Amino acid sequence: MIRRIGFLALALMLAVPFSASAIQLTDYTFPDTYYQEAYFKGGFNLHHGNQQQTSYSGNLGLDYSLDYNTLPQTFHIDTKDSRFYFIQDAQKQTGPDAKDDSRNWYDLKANANVDRYYKDTNWFGSGNVDFKYQKPEGASSANDPYAKVGIGIGYGRTIDARPLGKAIRVVEELIKYNVMTAEPSDACYLETARMIEKESEFKSKWGTKDYEQYWFKEIEDILNKEGLLKNGVLGVIGVLRLREVLIGEALTFPLYKHGWKAQAGIGYIVSNDEEEGDEDPTLDASFVYAFPITNRLQFTETFKYSTVLGNSIGHKFNNEMYVAYKLLENIVWSNTWISIFSIPKDAEDRKPIQHSFKSDFGYYITNTLSANLIFMLTHDNRDDKTNELGKSVELSFSYRLW
Repeated sequence: MIRRIGFLALALMLAVPFSASAIQLTDYTFPDTYYQEAYFKGGFNLHHGNQQQTSYSGNLGLDYSLDYNTLPQTFHIDTKDSRFYFIQDAQKQTGPDAKDDSRNWYDLKANANVDRYYKDTNWFGSGNVDFKYQKPEGASSANDPYAKVGIGIGYGRTIDARPLGKAIRVVEELIKYNVMTAEPSDACYLETARMIEKESEFKSKWGTKDYEQYWFKEIEDILNKEGLLKNGVLGVIGVLRLREVLIGEALTFPLYKHGWKAQAGIGYIVSNDEEEGDEDPTLDASFVYAFPITNRLQFTETFKYSTVLGNSIGHKFNNEMYVAYKLLENIVWSNTWISIFSIPKDAEDRKPIQHSFKSDFGYYITNTLSANLIFMLTHDNRDDKTNELGKSVELSFSYRLW
């Protein structure tokens, strides 16, 4: 069921008209990008699933992410999906296994990784840290914290192409409002994209109140090199449209990336929670493939494998497929399908399979506030009580702090 819905979502996205621009996001090959974002998020959820139980729940969280990419190294840190949850059952539960009508719990996560490339090649060494601290639903106290460190080697690179995605939108808008007379060359597109990526440099030099005029002037000069501006200047309309795209639509661009990266390494579980077992070394591998199908449609595939090298060995496979489409200038439709398959240490034990499919319609009200309507399907066969299809709908809001 979840598989069919995932493929249907992809087919609907492919049916939407593509951008008419000649340049492709894969033409952007400059590795230097910098993004730092922090969001306060809150949501309300209606869930119907296991044992025909309906419940109302809410969540609050703070998502932070930092990406700093250069030719010699990349660095990433985030606290995404860290949440505090609360729930209220619509019907009072009865029986020996009944839970309280209202409950609260939390799931806090953080991870960081750095890739250091060898000279001018695509070979790299990597290091990473993962942390998790949670109080499961229904538990009286929190689990012990989970912490893991790892090192490894790999090959490949993924390029963040959002700067070119923004440049393409700028050109579309300026041509639409008759500020530009023709589409620029690929070289002009790429030069404009690199200037767009330097926004943080202009903020640092001129301050958040004044940087836009100097930033826009540089973009204007680049477009003027090919005589593309109708009157040789952006003018009032051009500046307003440029600001609408680069400031007003700043958050509406999916994570456009292209390329692939494979790596393998060893890790050590420094501290373990109650569910994971002892502190042991691990063997880990991962593969990432990213491809912008069109200038509005992004596909990313992430596969991970891990095994604990203890007295007996178990295996865990994690696959995540992500597809996002920029439907309108302030609406982004993203779909995520996660599958987790585990082979336990004891061959006679049940082999757990978990699926979750999330379809998220994000409507960007302003350049700092968005509303998201999220549909979710989940399936988990770890025990008979949860071996049903769970369905939920969530309305959430995000406010960008910076």
